[in-house]
Amino acid sequence: MNDKQKKLTVKQRMALELLTCGEGLTFKEIAERVEVNPKTLWEWRNRPEYVMFQEELARLNDIRWQAAEDAARQAAIKLCKDGNQKMVEFVLKNAGYNPTQKIDADINQDIVISIGWDEKEEEQQDGNEKSNC
Repeated sequence: MNDKQKKLTVKQRMALELLTCGEGLTFKEIAERVEVNPKTLWEWRNRPEYVMFQEELARLNDIRWQAAEDAARQAAIKLCKDGNQKMVEFVLKNAGYNPTQKIDADINQDIVISIGWDEKEEEQQDGNEKSNC
């Protein structure tokens, strides 16, 4: 537990958890669970003297939002791999592409790329190097 969390009251920490848990609770429901007046909860979120509470709320929201983004990204990847054309189109459009044609592709096909020298090309280069001496 960091210094900021130590300075927050138990009720404030409970309120923070409920505000960021994603259960869609109203202010009134959270205040009832924490056993404070809804006005008190509003003050913790908005009054300058509760900066620590506000900073911790922002930090927790950022963490939860990042987790939601990661989950959405993984779900989108799975849908694309499963061949969901709508998701593929959505991803491409959001990446700045504008797919206007339907293109069928087999994404399970292996592609082999061979990088190396052609023997004839190598012999020609060796001959050129010798003649340049």
